[in-house]
Amino acid sequence: MPESARGEMATNELVTKRLATLMALECFRNSKLEVLHAGMYPNSQTGECSDVKVVTPYGDISCECLRRCSDGEEKQLVTDVVDRCYEFLSYLLK
Repeated sequence: MPESARGEMATNELVTKRLATLMALECFRNSKLEVLHAGMYPNSQTGECSDVKVVTPYGDISCECLRRCSDGEEKQLVTDVVDRCYEFLSYLLK
């Protein structure tokens, strides 16, 4: 990496934040996470999915066993990854 680009990233917080977001998008968000997040997330009256089950020819499956994440859970996960990428870049560029 050219020293001028490294210097820009090290001194410009906006550049570092954007790079962290791009890293999270390209290295994490556009990954197998999409497979985990695909499909419908069930609605639950209890809010914890204990009242939801999936009926299959081989028996019922509780919602907790499906291991899918909601939109809110995915957003929290991706935000955490971006924050971690930012911290990593800040440490790396010091």
